[in-house]
Amino acid sequence: MDEVYNNSILLIGGMAIGKSTIAKEIAKKTNMPYISTDAYKDKLLDSYKSYSFEKQLKIREKYGYKGEKEFLLPYLLESFKELLDNLKEPSVIDIGALSTFIVDENLRNKLSNFKHVIYLYTENVDEIMNRRNIDKNSELGVIYLETHNNLINEEISTKSINVDNKSIEEIINEITTKKTLV
Repeated sequence: MDEVYNNSILLIGGMAIGKSTIAKEIAKKTNMPYISTDAYKDKLLDSYKSYSFEKQLKIREKYGYKGEKEFLLPYLLESFKELLDNLKEPSVIDIGALSTFIVDENLRNKLSNFKHVIYLYTENVDEIMNRRNIDKNSELGVIYLETHNNLINEEISTKSINVDNKSIEEIINEITTKKTLV
């Protein structure tokens, strides 16, 4: 398991920061498997008896995105723990932005074993929101801002990288340099 902890690369950060794109490219460059916690969660949701997509949509309709987020958090927590518990080889893992809202003590302990938890952040959140057509005063905008201003990202990361004014290749090189991965 030490090989997994020492060689995996976990990317965290706010919504639409580029975690998935960067993680996929790092996986190609390093010949490691790419894992998305969001995709992993989606695969597992159908196995949970108390979950259904229809129920999720009804909750969003009745309680908005905030209600939907609260409904999904326990499923995110369980799928995230299961993913980490079943990791068999070093991988590049894109940790979904909402996943950092569910870091409990048990999960924090699991994450502390990993040597490379990279926090990608921006100081230009408004620019990203404008590109995504997200009104920062809307309910979705508030959740979006929460993912970018979530202090847990800094707490659980081993390195922080500002992505502003950098190409994807520059970010990847910064993450995969020997200096970062030591």
